[in-house]
Amino acid sequence: MCQVYWQPNPRGRIWSIGQDLDHHNGLNVLDGPLPTASTLNILSGHQQPRYLLLDAISYGGRSHRAPQQYLEDIRAALNYVHNADPAYTGLLARGPYHPQHVTRVMSGRIYTLPELGQELPSVPHTTTTRRELLQVAQAVEVESRNCAAFEVLRHVGYRLAREGHLGAELQQQLQHQADQLNRVAWADHPSGPLSPSELRNIVKSIARYINRHHRPGAGTGSPRSRIHSRNRGGALPEAEQLARMRQGQAQSAESRREATRAVIGTAVAQLQTAGERVNRKALAERTGLSLDTLTKNADLWKK
Repeated sequence: MCQVYWQPNPRGRIWSIGQDLDHHNGLNVLDGPLPTASTLNILSGHQQPRYLLLDAISYGGRSHRAPQQYLEDIRAALNYVHNADPAYTGLLARGPYHPQHVTRVMSGRIYTLPELGQELPSVPHTTTTRRELLQVAQAVEVESRNCAAFEVLRHVGYRLAREGHLGAELQQQLQHQADQLNRVAWADHPSGPLSPSELRNIVKSIARYINRHHRPGAGTGSPRSRIHSRNRGGALPEAEQLARMRQGQAQSAESRREATRAVIGTAVAQLQTAGERVNRKALAERTGLSLDTLTKNADLWKK
């Protein structure tokens, strides 16, 4: 971390919100929450406060738009409070251990988006009503834990398949790994570990997909990619290229469908646990999916 700049968030995940203060007025700690920490440039006197988040906000893939919009609203409100540069993207930040920088722990807190929203003054937000804010807060929390579990267990599932564990054995061993992950990863989370029904739906979705598409002994990568470049033949015939492209598109669509069904199954379990009615409207609010998509997967929630 001795570089002048570093990248505080990994690709596709936002774990922290940063501002760029190109002035000498300092932080406005009276009208806004105290940042987790702040890095000061001792040459210019400018600083970059940073708020660490308990639940990462996902971008791309199967992520939902509502939590992303709430994050953007919170960032805009923080910029307003601290008079920060609104054009700062946050992709790069000042290195906390560079000799020209001084990093101080301010509050030391790890925030949730709702906590930041409660401590900010009333400024224009895209998400305005109390009900919308509650729905987004739930979506952030649920999406973060479910997406993280899905990504970790997906890789575990492929490893188990390469070791020869398929069929019911794959699902059984993956469930065992999922239970361990659930106990350890979210032991200290405010909402605790995922419910057994949520975890089962994730495991079933991954095991179903791997059992359908895994080819024993195929190794990793395409057959062509495992041939040394000087031993490769010419390009594949156009018809074969087209057939492979369509096969890849079909597999991608199937993967997205399985992920969507896992999200719906999780939402159904949550509504049932809370004693709420399971219908299209409730599922749409909780998952962010369209009514048309929910209708196509009605077998998961219609009894």
